[in-house]
Amino acid sequence: MILISVPGGAPELQELAQWLEQYDGLAGRITAAPAGPRPGQLGPGLDALAIAVGSGGAATVLARGLVAWASSYRSQRGADVYVHASRPGGPALTVELRNITDAEAVLKQVLEQATGEG
Repeated sequence: MILISVPGGAPELQELAQWLEQYDGLAGRITAAPAGPRPGQLGPGLDALAIAVGSGGAATVLARGLVAWASSYRSQRGADVYVHASRPGGPALTVELRNITDAEAVLKQVLEQATGEG
């Protein structure tokens, strides 16, 4: 299980979840990881996506989906995307998806490190 967060908060995370659910191998593996209530909010916010990634190539599919979403996000909003990946009790890693020639391969390595597979 890894946690993915991106800049922009809940709306972007919901958009990302819908985007990733379309990929074979990720459908049904994505859940919201709620944050504690923020000032001025009545209930918990959305802080990250929890994604069940184990063996079997899910990290590759997730990397492909994240890079495609980041490219779309960047072209629509003109903003860079930082992907924060972590696992409970494990390292937290951040990748900036901007001007990376081989972004999918780099992100796959980061995700494998975050899940303990690499």
